[in-house]
Amino acid sequence: MDPELKDLDFYKILEIQQSATDKEIKTAYRKKALKCHPDKNPNDPEAAQTFMRLSKILSVLTDTEARCKYDKSLNARTAKKCDYYMNILNLEKELESLKRDFELLEQETEKERIGSYILRLKWKKKGVYDKAKLTSLFSKYGDILSVVVLQNNKPMGFVQYKSKTSAINAKNEEVGLKSCPLIVSFLGEYGPDTK
Repeated sequence: MDPELKDLDFYKILEIQQSATDKEIKTAYRKKALKCHPDKNPNDPEAAQTFMRLSKILSVLTDTEARCKYDKSLNARTAKKCDYYMNILNLEKELESLKRDFELLEQETEKERIGSYILRLKWKKKGVYDKAKLTSLFSKYGDILSVVVLQNNKPMGFVQYKSKTSAINAKNEEVGLKSCPLIVSFLGEYGPDTK
């Protein structure tokens, strides 16, 4: 088959059903061919190309063997498109489900966070602070529930306290190592008395 035609839907171009008879194909071809014939469209530089394309389409659809091969190819492409759109639909459903799960998790986390206070820690040099180092620095202010360290492009960490007072004291007093100072702030809002 002509490479120019391989991705086209011949039936859509002729505005007929895939189950169309030879007579219906020829009738649809004549209608289209009359509209785009180069003699009827002398100012359209693409008219001749469109007319030739229609002729090639007609030759494929009126040859039983060529039409059968084309139909198999079209059906395979349609099934592939269908699979693609089904995958998108499934991904959208999964995304909605994940959003709902995330919202529930946020609600649960908010419930758990009541009575616990989280500090966000930032520093400039990678590898200076790890979980043990941060735990050592911040445990002097009170009971720590958890410490998380992220060593991405911008290193940062989180320290979670059970007591609001401990978190406020740590935020106001801890500066980290002189060689790599910490920037300490609250994660979330705790009101004006937390500054």
